[in-house]
Amino acid sequence: MHTDDKRRRTYAGVAATHWEQRFHDLEEMERMQLDQVASMTQREGGVPPRAVLDIGCGTGRAAPLFPRERYLGIDQAAHFVRFCQEHRSAEGGSFLVADMDYLPFVAQAFDLVLLIGTLESETDLARQIGSIASYVRPGGRIHFTVQNRRNLFALAANLFAREYKQTFWRRSQVVRLMERGGYADVAMADLLVLPPGLARTLAKAVYFAPPLRRAVVSGVVALERLNRRFHWGLGYEWHVSVKLP
Repeated sequence: MHTDDKRRRTYAGVAATHWEQRFHDLEEMERMQLDQVASMTQREGGVPPRAVLDIGCGTGRAAPLFPRERYLGIDQAAHFVRFCQEHRSAEGGSFLVADMDYLPFVAQAFDLVLLIGTLESETDLARQIGSIASYVRPGGRIHFTVQNRRNLFALAANLFAREYKQTFWRRSQVVRLMERGGYADVAMADLLVLPPGLARTLAKAVYFAPPLRRAVVSGVVALERLNRRFHWGLGYEWHVSVKLP
């Protein structure tokens, strides 16, 4: 088994237990992330993609962004898929258990493929994106996230990680790899200065002190807005959108 495959499976196991703990005071941060996805995946002329594949869909947060008959979410964690089938059916989309390395689809089946929070431990980014590209039609897009090397919170957290290690990227590295791969219209934006896990931990630590909790959450959200407005490039993750020729 490829080393990155082992790391990704370990990461998925940890994420399935911890990553999707819902803490509703931070919903605005999640909305900001989804807004970023929506703004970067619009096709020319504002036409929505005809077929969307969301790899590592988790709890299906991206499903409402697309027409229900055009969205398919997959995850290798069966309980995430069950959650989506039970709680996302009214919003739309289909969900199934599948492994991104063994996708049960024909070539060029989708106009848009999402990999949000799926490639944190990937060291061979060019190989992974290249394998996914075979499922995208010409002119379609791949939208993915990777960790930002400039984010000190994430780098520090990674030093103490026991069960998985994340891989961090500079903007120039990602752009160079995507251009060498022949992808056009490489767009990048950073988001979430505070890693979601840390933000949730801070908010939970003051859960029983509502004024302090509101101050913590307001500060986190304000920091995100400032980073986006002034393009500091300090976000926890890079959102990357590439177009296939």
